[in-house]
This record gives sequence, C-alpha cells and structure tokens, in this order.
Amino acid sequence: MYRLRPFLISLILIALLAAPLPARAQEPVFPLPAPLYILTSEQQLIAINPVTGEQTTVSPVGQPVADFAISPDGAWYVYRTPANGPLTIVSDRMSGSGYVLDFEAGLPPEGATGPTIAWAEDVAMIAYLVPEGVRIARLSGSDSMADIQTVPGGPWDSVTWAGPDTWAVTGSSGGLRAFKWENERWTSVQLAATPSAVPAPAEATLTPDGVRLSDGQVVPSTAGTIAFAWGPVPPPTVAGTPLPDSLYFLVQDENDIDQVWQLPADGSAAHPVTASGTAVAAYAVAPGQDRMAIIVGGTLSVVMVSDGSTSDLAQIQTDNGRISLAWNADGAQIAFSDARGMWLVPADGSAAPRLLIQNNFNEQNIQAIHVYFDPRWSPEGTRLLVTVGLYEGSIFGVVDIDSGTLTELSQLTGTGARWVDENRVAAWTASFGYQTPGLYLADLSAPTVAQTILGMQYPVFDVRQNPAGQWQILYGSAPGLGPQLLRVLAAPTITGPYDPAFGSATGAYADQPLLGLAGQMGTQLVVAGLRDTRYDDQGRARGTLIVADLGLGTTVQVETPGPVWSLAWGGTGS
Repeated sequence: MYRLRPFLISLILIALLAAPLPARAQEPVFPLPAPLYILTSEQQLIAINPVTGEQTTVSPVGQPVADFAISPDGAWYVYRTPANGPLTIVSDRMSGSGYVLDFEAGLPPEGATGPTIAWAEDVAMIAYLVPEGVRIARLSGSDSMADIQTVPGGPWDSVTWAGPDTWAVTGSSGGLRAFKWENERWTSVQLAATPSAVPAPAEATLTPDGVRLSDGQVVPSTAGTIAFAWGPVPPPTVAGTPLPDSLYFLVQDENDIDQVWQLPADGSAAHPVTASGTAVAAYAVAPGQDRMAIIVGGTLSVVMVSDGSTSDLAQIQTDNGRISLAWNADGAQIAFSDARGMWLVPADGSAAPRLLIQNNFNEQNIQAIHVYFDPRWSPEGTRLLVTVGLYEGSIFGVVDIDSGTLTELSQLTGTGARWVDENRVAAWTASFGYQTPGLYLADLSAPTVAQTILGMQYPVFDVRQNPAGQWQILYGSAPGLGPQLLRVLAAPTITGPYDPAFGSATGAYADQPLLGLAGQMGTQLVVAGLRDTRYDDQGRARGTLIVADLGLGTTVQVETPGPVWSLAWGGTGS
C-alpha cells in the first residue's frame, strides 16, 4: 500500500478483536471479486465483504496505521503504527491477535509513493522501506523470533518481491535495483525484466470519491480512502471433491449440536453420519470405515455407519481429563482416555473396559503429575504411543498393552507423533512453545535420546508414509509467526535424505492441515484443512473446510452446515 503521514498516539492493543460496522445496503457494485481493504482518513484499516459490502474494522483501536500489506492467503496482515513505537506488527485478521515484528524499524520514508511494505511470495519474509534503506524480516528465524536485516540505501519509493528470495526497489527517478539472497547476504543483482505485480482481482483506482472500479462504479462508503488493497480471490465452493480417502469432521447441526459428518472420497456431497441428541465430543473411525466409536454425554459407543445403530461400551469421566480414542488395526479393540487414565475395551463389548495406566493428579507433588491421552496403536498392536501431559508441557510415552508399563520418551516432544515401526516413534511440531519446530525420532532401545531429522527451519504439520514406503512431510514456511505456505518433502526412509516432493511446488494455505496421499503409489498430494479459522471457548479451532490439490495448484471450499473441526481421514483416523 502507499505511504501516508502518520500522527502520534500512545496506546497499543495487539490482540483486540475486530468489530463489525453497520452493514451496508446491497449495492449494484456487489459482489466484488475479492475482499477489499481500505485505509481511511482516520488511519483505520477496514475490510469490505465482497458479497454484502459489510465493513469490518480490522486494525486495533488506538493504533493508527501508517502502511499495511495483506498476506497472500488473506488471513494475516502486517502494518506499521506510530503508537508506542513506531512498531511493525503482524496480526491474524480473524482473531485480532498478533505480535510486534520489529520495535526499531521506524515509519515509511517521507514522500515514498509505495508500496512500502510487502510479503514475499512464500510468506517467509516481509520487506519494508525505512528512511535508511530496506528492512527484511525473515519469519523463519530462531527461538520464535524473526531475523531482521537492514540493507542500506535509498531514498527509495517502493519495494516489491521478484521471487521467493529476491526483492526490488525503485527510486523517485524510476531507477530499479534488485537484491538476491546469496552466500548468506543480500547481494545486488541485475534482473532480466522489471518484476510484475501479482494480478489484482479487479482493476481499480483511488479517487476523491473512493475506490473506483474499471466500469466507473465507486465502491460505496470508500470516500476519503487513503490507500486500498485487494485480498485474494476466495476459492470456489463445491458440494464435494475427489479425495484420496473419505474425510470426517465435526460440525454443528441445526440445533447447534456437534455431529460427525463424512466427505466421501468419490467426490459426492458431505453428509451426516451421526444424529445424536447430545454433542459428539470425540470420535474415531474403524479401519474398515463400517463403524465409528464416539463419545457422547459421558458414554463411549460404537455406531454402525450403515444404519446408525449404536452399542454402548463404557462410561467416561470427562472432568479434569482429555478424552480421546483410537481403534487397533483389526478393529477388535478400542483404546480411550478419560479423567481416570488410559483404557482398553473390546469393540464388540464382550468384556468390561480395562484400566491400562492411571492418571496422576497429585497436586502435592506437581513433578509427578502425568495425564495420558491421544493413544496410537503400534503396527503389531502390542503397544500404545500416548501423549503424557505434565505439570508444564508434555512428552510422549509408550505403554505396553499387557503389563501397562510406561516407557517415557523423555526427549521427544511435539504436537503430533506416529509409529515408524514397532520400535521407533517420530514426533513433530510447527511452532515454538514447550517444543521446537521440526521432525524428531526416538528408538525404544534408547528412550532418553531424540534424533533431529529436520531442524527448526522446517515447521512440520503432518507426516505420512505412502504405499511405496516413501515418507512425506507436510511443512510450512515459518514456525508459527504468520501465514503458512504448505509444501511437501519426500524421502525413501524416515531419516532422509529429504527433497521437495514432485507436484508440491505451488503449495497451499490451510490451518490445522492434514496431508492426504492419492493415486496408486500415493504420490498425488492433497491437503485438507481450515480457512477463516476461529477458536471457540474451549480452544478448538473451527473454520471453513478447504481441500487443496498441490499437484494441480487448486483449492476448493466445501459446503458444510457451518464451521468444522476435528478433521480425520477415514483410512488412518488422522
């Protein structure tokens, strides 16, 4: 966007939720091809709904916006404000939460015509003009902090990206300079051609009357706009789409009750699987997808997918514990967790549940607190990989099915984990916290050791093995510091070597993503996940269901009754 003169105020509120303004009446100019963002004369950033024209304030109260840029996925934005700074801030558009990217950048240079701030194509970096040159913030920095460098020069008028690792600036005389990341530094290079801007969803110009479209119409209520920018074009909405496997999720019905739904692999429309009078709190799909284990109102039941008939297996204690469940490979047993611990029960109800390992909530000895959840059966069905919640953070552990003996993998942490074989476990995470982004491996013969397979420059979201035995790693562009361009690495073994997977170069954007492997050899890469994500009062991410084909470079939005959560592939339950 373009430079404007800031004014000073003092209050910074990084995590203030956006507030809707009164809805605008339907105008002939709508629908627009994409969301439109305007910067008002009061230096507020406002989003205009492309269908209804409703205007929503995006920027926090008390933070006048000097310049801004919308991320390529439309879910994040970066802006500079003179408030308590000046500061450069990256913010989630939906939740309003964000963080200060740069405390020392200063504001755009006086007289710069812009754009003065821009996201890299892979959203891993942000470039912004400062009086002394250009600042480059690399979001995939270390220890959850961005690495920021200043390239001196100027004065420059605008900055744009000419590739994932190349940016260009122009001066007031129109001269062009480009810089490329080479040999651990930004090096001046010659470009074969002037970098072209990403095509806008529609041609528009800024006039005193507001944002004027190419047909001469002015977008209502945009008079006095200082600057504007288009968001990305929303993906097309479909009833169904071909998938590598059926996809399951939770969504509220017309009575606001969470039900399990299925999006069939054959491309037909999504449909409900359960019709419970009480919300489904957790579920797991049997290996043959003919049955489903669900937890509803404190009862664990098995549902026959064909006719909806149910049989109750166990009573669940949900207070002060995390409920979860998993089928073994032959569909004969179910492991589940509740407030008491980890349990096993025959899927046919032929025996009572057996407590495998008990939770420890000893508040007199907080170091001894252990809570077990998220069971994952070993390939031979003799062990359970579990998450072990501690007083602070968590680790992974392995529980023997016969004896209930726990082996702690004390150095293995992450947000996801799976068995590699009967004796090895891989774990991963995409953000900093009690863990470090990357992919890690532990062997039960040395449970206190964790081998680093992919370091923290690889925020890992999912790990799969295709039918040919090749490992596929879904990773993002930055460890929890903004939008994530999702791509895939592939290797013949879990330990590597890893190279970019064929057909994943275009990448995709999604929250809570799951990697799906289509085709006979599992080489077609599909990502299912969420967009427009919000967190409910229990911290669960709910959003619009999207499916992206990484090979084709296409993304679609799937019709559902409302925001969905708890996605799982049918064949693997993950």
